[in-house]
Amino acid sequence: MDIRILYVEGCPHVQPLVDEVLDLCGGRGDVTVTTRDIAEANELERLVFHGSPTLVIDGRDPFDATEGPVEASCRLYRGEDGLWRGYPSREEIAEVLVK
Repeated sequence: MDIRILYVEGCPHVQPLVDEVLDLCGGRGDVTVTTRDIAEANELERLVFHGSPTLVIDGRDPFDATEGPVEASCRLYRGEDGLWRGYPSREEIAEVLVK
């Protein structure tokens, strides 16, 4: 499984998301986790980047954010409890890692 975490510099939610993903993957040999700073505007369009951080698993955004502009800004995730967060909950991340 190839996991990429796309972000813009200065995003405070990148490291907590990285920490959750690494903790949940717990040494699995079939998982590669990388991070990538999306610095150039042309990359935003090409990668369909809807905010920082964006989790991409095997080339797909499991929290597909097809609404809204493609831009270098913060991304918010609505949790199952209806609250907005800067990254998905641990439970939501775990769920998409097993699909």
